[in-house]
Amino acid sequence: MPSTASDFRRIALSLPGTEERKHMNHPDFRVAGKIFATLAYPNKQFGMVKLTPVQQEDFVTSHPAAFKPVNGAWGRKGCTSVILSNANKRTLREAMPLGAITLPPNSLSRSYEANLPSRAPENSLKFVFSVSVLSLCLCILFSLRWATSPGVISFRCCLTIGRIHSTRKRIAIMHGAHNFRIRTANPSDGLPLATLRTRLWPESSFDEHARELAAILDGRAQHVLPLIIFVAEETNGTLVGFLEAGLRSCADGCDVSRPVGYVEGWFVEEHRRGQGIGSQLLRAAEEWARAQSCREMASDADIENQLSHRVHEASGFTVTARAILYRKSL
Repeated sequence: MPSTASDFRRIALSLPGTEERKHMNHPDFRVAGKIFATLAYPNKQFGMVKLTPVQQEDFVTSHPAAFKPVNGAWGRKGCTSVILSNANKRTLREAMPLGAITLPPNSLSRSYEANLPSRAPENSLKFVFSVSVLSLCLCILFSLRWATSPGVISFRCCLTIGRIHSTRKRIAIMHGAHNFRIRTANPSDGLPLATLRTRLWPESSFDEHARELAAILDGRAQHVLPLIIFVAEETNGTLVGFLEAGLRSCADGCDVSRPVGYVEGWFVEEHRRGQGIGSQLLRAAEEWARAQSCREMASDADIENQLSHRVHEASGFTVTARAILYRKSL
């Protein structure tokens, strides 16, 4: 679904320390007095977020209909226009926090950086992280029964940013009773993963998912926080599920002094549900998050998706907040 000005404002104000002011008669959003995003300029169909030139290139390449550089010198420095009608909320949530993180140094922007992994200079952002996994046991199977659209547990991301570096260790755990294994995704998984992603996030096209996955899986995506994708693979090589996990600098109800592991997307093909695949994907993500020094795992679900709520709670999650979003035509 396309984003609206209300979506843009809500996502901006959800970031720690953000306040809304006005600049040249249109709203802007600031951390410690520094603008990182604006709204309704040059008109109500647009927003703007300040990125680095490298981040800007990534978003413009991955989502050319939604992002474009601002004209002139500001655009060359990273200021990026957002065409709201072409930007889905998931993508907008990826871009917005980058603007806050890339502000000039000050105490609040340093608080954003405090929980980030050490990284190389901005023009060559490289994260080298390895995923160490302890022995994974078969956990108790729980049945996933779906009363809504086929195959979807909708965990809409607030900050899906990261890259998978080529030095990562591969996780491959076989589950003989059900003939599947859990492993990390690789570049050859791009097209089948794009198919699964499109079923989970139909607001983006197959081609958009394929482009984004190609950049992530081959290490070209230049982002701030790590992201890893686990896949469930049958013995014949068919992918039947995936889970995308990332790090966030904060999440509702979690310790703000430490990074948080976050379930960004979680999907299992309908004919393979109830066989422990979803729970094993989550287990692998939790082990990865522990290896990143996380002590908590977070996620979110649509408020009307009662099934997703039950699956989360059966997996050990507890509710931290609920929200209903409103709109009104003017």
